[in-house]
Amino acid sequence: MPFENVEINLTASVSNAKAHFDPITHWDGDIEAIPHLDFEGYSEIDTYSDLDFNVLQVKTEIYYYLTKDLSIMAVLDYNKFTDDAPYVYGDQDGKWVYGKLGFRLLF
Repeated sequence: MPFENVEINLTASVSNAKAHFDPITHWDGDIEAIPHLDFEGYSEIDTYSDLDFNVLQVKTEIYYYLTKDLSIMAVLDYNKFTDDAPYVYGDQDGKWVYGKLGFRLLF
């Protein structure tokens, strides 16, 4: 605690999530046993299945203690979302800021 009645918390995180299908190069089962099987379409699934997201989160929390168990709190949470493969679900780039101000009671 930098000051006698003040607590400050800073949090930052960066995440990168990637997912994709491997190319289908052969089919082990009986193709005739599955109606309407389009192996041509399945063989191209890897060309549009890539997901690549980056998320940056920075959060600041400040608590001013009125007593040992009661404090005034202020929280600010910033998030930036980057979609590096926007062709899958459309462009989902964006950012948001969340804040709250209130009292915190510990019991």
